[in-house]
Amino acid sequence: MAGLRGKALVAYLVVCVFWGSTYLAIRVGVGVLPPFLFAGLRFLIAGLLLLTVVLALGDTLPKRLLDWRTQAIVGVLLLAGGNAFVVWAEQYTASGVASIFVVTVALWMAFFDAIIPGGSGDLNWRVVTGLLLGFLGTALLVGASPAEILRADLRGPIALTCASASWSLGSVYSKRHRTETSPYVGAAIQMIAGGATWCSARSWATAPTPTRCATPRPPSWGRTPT
Repeated sequence: MAGLRGKALVAYLVVCVFWGSTYLAIRVGVGVLPPFLFAGLRFLIAGLLLLTVVLALGDTLPKRLLDWRTQAIVGVLLLAGGNAFVVWAEQYTASGVASIFVVTVALWMAFFDAIIPGGSGDLNWRVVTGLLLGFLGTALLVGASPAEILRADLRGPIALTCASASWSLGSVYSKRHRTETSPYVGAAIQMIAGGATWCSARSWATAPTPTRCATPRPPSWGRTPT
């Protein structure tokens, strides 16, 4: 923090505010809309808006079918898999706990980079030890005892783990499959692909959930649903 000044400091604070408040916004959103529909609409609308703006400013769509396919796959892994399951999990998990579980993305990325051919990582004992310590540290941050974990509704933690793994796999895939697309157009296509995936599956996504958070009501701040 001491080395951050001017625009760099402003950018850092913006990331902290918007990234950190995302999980609180999700917590509110799943009390109003079905989780997968909420996630799908969020990214579909954002992707269409971003694409409209960047095309109006002179950017162009990808010219190669390969680039379209790569961006779509990355979007499904990052957003349909990574973010939508976070949204679903927050029916059963407090927003603070959800944000802690998402920290494991870095651990999963190290794992996938090591086991998928073509990467620079090596799954040796140091990597394995680091991954295990990282997962242990996440468990300690959550603050739940083994007995509490066994009694807890595991749907939230399991979904958050799958979300982190999916996001990490999408990140590694994006790293291994470079495109000629601008980052802004690429981000828009990814959001559209991820959002459309869940919106097109709305017959499943809009199924009623068995939790009290599925009906519109004021959220219970900082408390885990029971």
